Amino acid sequence: FFLLYHICCVMGRFNQCFLNNILTMAHSLVRSSDKRLTDEGNKLLDELKEKNEKLTIPFYTSNATINAVLYDKKCTSEELGIDLCIDVNISENINNIELMDLCSVFSNLIDNAFNAAGKSKNKKVELYAWLNVGYMFVKTCNYPDKTPDINEKKNKRGLTDKHGYGIEILNDLCEKYDGEFIFSSENDMVSAVCSLRY
Repeated sequence: FFLLYHICCVMGRFNQCFLNNILTMAHSLVRSSDKRLTDEGNKLLDELKEKNEKLTIPFYTSNATINAVLYDKKCTSEELGIDLCIDVNISENINNIELMDLCSVFSNLIDNAFNAAGKSKNKKVELYAWLNVGYMFVKTCNYPDKTPDINEKKNKRGLTDKHGYGIEILNDLCEKYDGEFIFSSENDMVSAVCSLRY
């Protein structure tokens, strides 16, 4: 997480420096009386706009930790060919939740949804996060080809034998913050929701 956060900060500084230098040069060319230089300046401005769009880190939320995780997961979704739709409404300070725990909640929920969506014809994952009555809620929805049986044989932690550590981590985190992990299936959609007291 800290490396990702550092990379985001460095990219932001580089982006700003890059923009300032190129804009100064492009504006000088555009203002030139030489038509060839003006055309080159306009071309440079168009290229700058395109590169800036690629370098800009999207703003999902004012929480830098969550924003860094979501940026990383959005890049991963593009690599996997999964459409990740993000709707995060977290504007308040959530300092009572440790940074690593924030990373774990978002990462594990999204990774689990990616795993299911990657095997599906409908390669779409929806992520929602919001605050309500002192709790942070994080929810993923995806559309697997095979709807899981919620009533499968469960082990002593309430997990099915077919899942890895991600669900166990989510259960532990929800328990740590007096919350709850809920996994449900309705029609063709599977949802996983974590609630954590902040």
